[in-house]
Amino acid sequence: MRHTVLCGLLTLCLGCSAGLSPLLANDTSAVLEGNLATADEHTKRELVDGLIQLKVDKEILEKAERAWACGCLPEVFLLNAQRNVTKSQDAVARTVKTLQLRGMPTTDIQALHQEADKARPKRDK
Repeated sequence: MRHTVLCGLLTLCLGCSAGLSPLLANDTSAVLEGNLATADEHTKRELVDGLIQLKVDKEILEKAERAWACGCLPEVFLLNAQRNVTKSQDAVARTVKTLQLRGMPTTDIQALHQEADKARPKRDK
């Protein structure tokens, strides 16, 4: 009984011709491809957001280093700023690797980096 139920679920999930008509099986693959395209767009947005956050974190770290050097900031704030930069760098690297594994060309990834650069210019205050 349990085996039959599992096979039935697999048949429905995978679009096997034993459980679905060929037309319905094709519709299932189209939905799966659509979900992958949506996931790619979400991952691209994650990369741009992550790059912007990394830029912000680096600016905060620069200011924290200057403030700490003159004794105006406790070390814990400097350490938190350093940790935030590291976390942002890891998130960006992970997202880039995901896009590469999904087959995105390097030129497209570079274009996303350029989009992030345009999104938030560095302030000189």
